[in-house]
Amino acid sequence: MAKICFVLGEGGTEREFFPALLKSVFGFGEHEYLKYPYIFTRDDIWWIMFPANIAHYNGCARLHVAETYKDLTAFRDAHLHHFGPNPEIHYLVIRDGDYADESKRQEWENEIRAVSQPILKKDPIIHVPFGEIENWFFAGLNENFPHFDQRKIEEVRRLLAVNPDEHIQSKEKLDSILVPEISEQRLRIAQEVGSNFDITKARTNSVSFEVMFTEIEKLGLI
Repeated sequence: MAKICFVLGEGGTEREFFPALLKSVFGFGEHEYLKYPYIFTRDDIWWIMFPANIAHYNGCARLHVAETYKDLTAFRDAHLHHFGPNPEIHYLVIRDGDYADESKRQEWENEIRAVSQPILKKDPIIHVPFGEIENWFFAGLNENFPHFDQRKIEEVRRLLAVNPDEHIQSKEKLDSILVPEISEQRLRIAQEVGSNFDITKARTNSVSFEVMFTEIEKLGLI
């Protein structure tokens, strides 16, 4: 029986990071005839990065509206015949915590669950870590990442030594230590980080990443 994980994030960063990670670390690849650009498979496990480009809703707002999950179920139902009978379906929703306190992040998680669960007919896996997805980037990068600016190697080492779950303005900090050719290019950064990600280091250094990864691991999605 096939297992499918639909991933919904705030925007393009998640849609580029996870495929690069799946391909470089876990041996996933694109399907030979399903040409939708964000479907990846290995051993009857499927990861699908759902765009969730809802008109008039940008970033995290799209995760809080019913239209997103209605679009997802329509996409799901149109493609289910590709995955064999009765596939096991899971939904992973990742929202930046934007450095809010725990009670606010729990409130956002509850809002997402309340709007999505009745439409998906299943309780989604929801993660609202303290910072941004770039906090996880710091968790899984080593100083030999090829796009770090070697003129700033001491600052690279200092930032990598900080608990990644505690970084504030992680996106800006990451930009500050990258070479100019890639700095501020959100999608390119996500691709390169995913392709050079140390999964063991990330699981050890970031509690929030370990919680998320353990949950998908227990479901047999990796």
